[in-house]
Amino acid sequence: MDILTDKELTRIFAALRSPREARPTTLEAAPPAGQLPNNWDLPELNLRVHLEAIGTGVRLRLTGGEAWRGALVYCRWDWLDSTQPDKEVPESLHAFLLMPTEGFRGFYQREVDIPERLTFQPILARIVPKYADPAVFEQQWRDARVKPSLQELRQWIEAHQNDFPPRHRETWHDMPDRLAAEG
Repeated sequence: MDILTDKELTRIFAALRSPREARPTTLEAAPPAGQLPNNWDLPELNLRVHLEAIGTGVRLRLTGGEAWRGALVYCRWDWLDSTQPDKEVPESLHAFLLMPTEGFRGFYQREVDIPERLTFQPILARIVPKYADPAVFEQQWRDARVKPSLQELRQWIEAHQNDFPPRHRETWHDMPDRLAAEG
């Protein structure tokens, strides 16, 4: 697994702080409008993001290089509810994807269907066991509208058991059982 360099991390932070264009408000409770299909290349992450329309939602496809092999990826879309222009009412959608461990010609690809007509790029984060906070992860998992099965989560945790800090290993190990008990 490659660690981001200081230069790559600085570029990511600069992109997060860059101003975003203002959009006129509309009277619909939906994410901002845009064109589909939509593609983004993130060469610094060796990742390609693709969104295409399906029914009332979108299909999200992530395609990445070796660093994305078997990765658990967190995706989040944030927008303001345009039906309440006098208030800033945040809306969001969370999703998790488990990238495959077998690739094709060095690329790993996963597709998931998102039950919302999203047209803009999600915030993406690869879950790094060494740094992942189990309490934050567990809450994000509960909030996610799209996610792998608990069995797949259990397999991912077991595959990375030695990568978690010793103080969190038991918490991670027990997490799928806690989530299953919640229903």
